[in-house]
Amino acid sequence: MSGLGVNELKKRLKSMEQKELIQLICDLYKTNKYVKMDLDSKLNAEISNPVMTRKYILQIQKALDYTRGRFDIKKAKDQVKEFCQCNHDLKSQADVYLAFIESAVELTVELGDINERFYNDVVNTTWKYVEVVNQLDERIIASYYPRLRHILYQIQDIGWGFEDEMYDAFYNIDGFCNE
Repeated sequence: MSGLGVNELKKRLKSMEQKELIQLICDLYKTNKYVKMDLDSKLNAEISNPVMTRKYILQIQKALDYTRGRFDIKKAKDQVKEFCQCNHDLKSQADVYLAFIESAVELTVELGDINERFYNDVVNTTWKYVEVVNQLDERIIASYYPRLRHILYQIQDIGWGFEDEMYDAFYNIDGFCNE
């Protein structure tokens, strides 16, 4: 069974009473976590963004924590993707991306050499971070500089071209190479 399509959906929603629309949205809010996150992000950003952001950062850190003897890069990437799909605040997205990058680098420092696929995942996520962070105000971007310098310090001499790729990405952050 295929969906209605956007035009048909709009037509049907326009024909509904306000009370019915409110009930439909509330039902979706209660039953679908993505709808809940998206509406929380849009309607209650000043409260939900810090709480939701912190929750996702902790989940990412847990997925990339090796103290249990394993890590799950896929789960961490999925958490970043899910967060960014449901949270439209660019600063919050940048914070989550950077938490992923920092956790992955910490994991690398702890374990040493991992593998090329792992490093490619981290570099690809870093480029997404660069894309998001460059849309922010220059003062916010500058607030990330100490953390970025720390990452660059930590990744010295890591193989697989990782160090070079990370330098390339970070030096595409507005103002960072002038720092």
